[in-house]
Amino acid sequence: MTESITLETIQAFIYLIKQEDKSIFPDHFQSLSQLNQNLENLTSEEDFDVANIILDWCENYPNIKQALREACNKRKSTKDIVENEEQIPQNINHQNEEGIITNKILVRKTIETALKQQTQAADSENNE
Repeated sequence: MTESITLETIQAFIYLIKQEDKSIFPDHFQSLSQLNQNLENLTSEEDFDVANIILDWCENYPNIKQALREACNKRKSTKDIVENEEQIPQNINHQNEEGIITNKILVRKTIETALKQQTQAADSENNE
């Protein structure tokens, strides 16, 4: 996997998770927590390794794998990908345990936000 394909994979996955329409994750949304755990256990911060974890997870979900492939083909900007420190948005805290925001951290934060939103939506539906 080349560097550009690696970055496109990570970017496309972040894009899919951030989409308001979670229709590609109907029965598999909670399994994102397992992907998040796999990323947490990953000792590397290398984009190549992060992309491989994502792709390995997608192997179990053909509809998500297809959506990722299509998103990779469509997405050309790199606004969600950190290639250098200047790309980090000002509203992100630059300090964390590792001292740097990596694509691994961005993917995990995106997953965690999506899971939190899904839980809140489910709680709202149950309370109605």
